Amino acid sequence: MLPKTLSEHRSLQKNMNEVKKRKKAAALSYSPEKDEAPRVIAKGAGFVAQNIIAKAKEHNIIIKEDPELAEAFSRLDLYQEIPEELYHIAAELLAEVYKINKAINISENGIKTF
Repeated sequence: MLPKTLSEHRSLQKNMNEVKKRKKAAALSYSPEKDEAPRVIAKGAGFVAQNIIAKAKEHNIIIKEDPELAEAFSRLDLYQEIPEELYHIAAELLAEVYKINKAINISENGIKTF
């Protein structure tokens, strides 16, 4: 149904902008022994994205906030391995996670290495 008045048009435009602004989230998993590449195991926008983020926090999973990455990974099908053109991004993410995990382990053990 098309808007009949300028007011209806503006309201429709506002709703469309809000939908575009909704936070998106995607979760990746990678098991080198069974996967050739990381795969999307969860994705969503709005309420679903909030739940994905909440579950990640609940399980102490590292979260990288990057709307462009979330958008790129959200376009993939669930359980789809990421395409080659996203490998470099996934590699950067895994490197960040590795560094953070190493820092956490170091601080928990009280051992600092440089």
